[in-house]
Formats: sequence, C-alpha cells, structure tokens
Amino acid sequence: MFESMIHNPLPTRAEITDVANAVFEQADAIMLSGETSVGSYPVECVRVLNRVALRIERSGGAGYAKDAVLEDVRQKTVASAVVLANSLPRLALTALPPEKKSAASEKQCLLFLKRHFGHYSVATLQSKHVASYRDDRLREGKAGATVIKELSSLAHVIDTAIRDWGLPLQVNPVRLVRRPAAGRGRDRRLSADEEVKLQAACLKSGAPLLRFMMTLALETGMRLGELLTLEWQHVDLTVRVATLTDTKNSEARQVPLSTRAVEAFTGIPRHLTNRRVFWRWSRRDSFENAWRRTVEKAGIVDFRFHDLRHEATSRFFEKRFNMMEVAAITGHKTLQMLKRYTHLKAADLAVRLA
Repeated sequence: MFESMIHNPLPTRAEITDVANAVFEQADAIMLSGETSVGSYPVECVRVLNRVALRIERSGGAGYAKDAVLEDVRQKTVASAVVLANSLPRLALTALPPEKKSAASEKQCLLFLKRHFGHYSVATLQSKHVASYRDDRLREGKAGATVIKELSSLAHVIDTAIRDWGLPLQVNPVRLVRRPAAGRGRDRRLSADEEVKLQAACLKSGAPLLRFMMTLALETGMRLGELLTLEWQHVDLTVRVATLTDTKNSEARQVPLSTRAVEAFTGIPRHLTNRRVFWRWSRRDSFENAWRRTVEKAGIVDFRFHDLRHEATSRFFEKRFNMMEVAAITGHKTLQMLKRYTHLKAADLAVRLA
C-alpha cells in the first residue's frame, strides 16, 4: 500500500486516509505491546508518510498534504514513534550541558526513570501511569523532595520533546500529576562535643588537609564543590576575603573570612604545581569517601559534610547577622531557603521588642 501511494501521481483523499490510518494503527499496536526492540519501525512509518505528503505536493495536490485528517493522523503517528526509552538518554546528551552543576546527578535520575517509563511512547503515557509511579516511590520510603525531583526531570523530557523536537502534544501528562509534599528540610546540628571528636578524627585520618576543610566549612558556609575548586589566587588574607568563581548557581561571590578561617588558610600546606587550595582531592566522591570514614571513626551518627554548611549558616544567625548579610556570605538566593536556619524563639523576640 505504501509503495502504491508513493508512485501514484495524485492519490485520492480516501487513499491518503487509509494509508495514514494503517500506519498509525500498526505503530500504536507496536508501542502498546511493549516491544521496544522494534521501536524504529514507527519512525519508518513516519518517514513513509512524509514521502507521501511530498509526492502529493510535487504532483500539484498540495491541498491533500494540508488535509486536516491526514495532518491529525500524522501527528498522532509521530507521538507514537517517540519512545521514552530513546528520549531519556537523548535528553541526557542534549539538554544537560556538562557545565551544569547537577548534570551528572540528573543524568543518573533520567537513566533510572528510563527503567520505569522507557517502554511507553509519549502518545501512550498518561497521568495515571505517572501517579502510580509517584505512589510506589513514596511507599518505598523515598522522601517527597526526591520524588518531586524525579517527576520534574520526567516533565522536562516531555517539555523538551514538545518545544525543541516538535512533538505534537497539547498537554504534558506529567504536569497534570499532583506533587507530594516536600517535607521538612534536613536539620542536623553539630554539638560542641561532636565537633571536638570530629576535629580529633581528622587529625588522625592521615589526610592533613581534612581538618582545614572542616574548619573552613564551619567558618565560611562554603559548599564542598566551592572548597574543592577554590584556588590560592582567589584568597586574599590581607583583606580577609575569598572570592568564589565556581559556585552552584554560577554566580561569583566574595566570602568574608573570620580570624579562625584566616588561621586555617595560613596553616594549609601549598602544593608546588597545583593552584587549588585543597589539592589532595581531585574529585568530589574521593573526598566524600574520606569524610565518611572519618565520621565513622569519630563515632558520630548521621552526619554529612553538607551539614557543616547548615551549621555555619545557623551560627551566622546566632551571631545576629541579618538575612541579607547571611545570604551574601552563603549564596542562598531566597528568603525561603534561609528561613529554616533562623530557629527564631518567641521569648527572644519578646525581649527585643521590650
């Protein structure tokens, strides 16, 4: 039927509709069967339809190519041909530039989503499928914030397919699904006793730079990635300022240095050829492994390196810095992000009101 359509100088409307419907039915049947190994077949169907339309236009029957029935069926066929198993890795390559700070973790998230949604075509994916996935993840004990990130990544796949790849969908089904409650943010504080134990464990760890990393994280509120990429040329101990050029939000900021922070920088042994302050670790995971071992040896439970940033931010507020001052130091962008660090007590506010 395909070949007769292509070689027929001027197909009739009935012939156009018959072929288009046949293509769509076969493509849809393949997608619904879950046979992703033949996922290239619908793409071939779309190619044939395009050849049919081109033949009509060249034959002077442009009206047929613009026929509403044919166009509607062609769009449905395209939607059936876009299999999420192919779209997810494609997005990981094209929509997540390497310079994006979260590119690696987002790519892993997309690969995980591929295992759950890869057998669907975009045309057959419905909001009920996404809602079922959401409920299953929550029953597994995953945090609401984690599920929200996963759904956002999946929604981004569909949005990218619609906007950038020309996918003819009116509504993104993932956008129709209610997001779970994000829950409270992590609120792990470091006690004075734990700080002493951690410092002692850092000294015994065999990594002399580890205790300086801990001290500077507590004194400056810098993120792990910011500390690992910090170079000596951006540390001015005379004016007591460290300039961060490689931050999470890609905006440079200047961090004031306390007396204790200056002492820590002064005590760090410099590498002869490496410009980075913390030259010992070239990758984030290698440092995190060293930190995890040190925390375990210190006998401390459930304490991450990022918790030092939370502790530092909380201490800034305890020193009576205001919101704008803390945001300038830590790089937090919104009041909502900083609100959970304040730990304001009504009794303290009453004293200040008096």
